[in-house]
Amino acid sequence: MKTITRNLRAIGLLLFIASSSLGQDLPQYRVVMAINQSDSTNQKWMVRQLTNLKIALPDAQVHVVCYGTGLFTLVNRSSIVAADIQKLMGNGIVFEACENSMAGAGVTKEQLVAGCHTVKAGIATLVMRQGQGWQYVFGSK
Repeated sequence: MKTITRNLRAIGLLLFIASSSLGQDLPQYRVVMAINQSDSTNQKWMVRQLTNLKIALPDAQVHVVCYGTGLFTLVNRSSIVAADIQKLMGNGIVFEACENSMAGAGVTKEQLVAGCHTVKAGIATLVMRQGQGWQYVFGSK
């Protein structure tokens, strides 16, 4: 009788574990992409990669940190992909401009593509996100 009771408890525990894992969402992917170049080839490449990423992983949380000359990807007057950036933002992608790079280049927040966020130090933001378990993608071709 003790063996039957023990087996029933084990089966019950296994059923509980199995049923609690049913219906769970897939892992939440968090991706941080670094952009440090802004020539037209790299701007177009970035858009393609982000579009492909969101098609493959539509629920992924994605942040793009632009620093150094990559900042100009987010500056209205120099970005050839400003409309694409707006569309990607509509799909949940967050774009962040490095304030240190902005200060060095004389760029103001008002000159950024509408909806862009800023971070104090782009490189530090990348390090912090990686420390929080985000997947790092270097976003230059």
